[in-house]
Amino acid sequence: MTLNHLIKTASKGYPDDLVEMIHAGNDGRDPPMVADGLASFVATEIKETFDEDASNKEQLDTAIGVVHKAIEDLEGVLNSLIGERFR
Repeated sequence: MTLNHLIKTASKGYPDDLVEMIHAGNDGRDPPMVADGLASFVATEIKETFDEDASNKEQLDTAIGVVHKAIEDLEGVLNSLIGERFR
């Protein structure tokens, strides 16, 4: 699996394919005119953990793990904010 294929796969689940657009901007092409920190995070994490020697399954497992960890972290932030709101 190529990095571009993995990014495209992830981007299908993100509004307006912003993950792919941001990745394209980081590949030396004209950067998109978007400011979406979460899409940037997803593109960056997938790019930084990509291993061209890994199998497709290993690539997907790694990307899934990175996104799952981010979800856990965001849930912690959300719970903290909700807790403060109702204090």
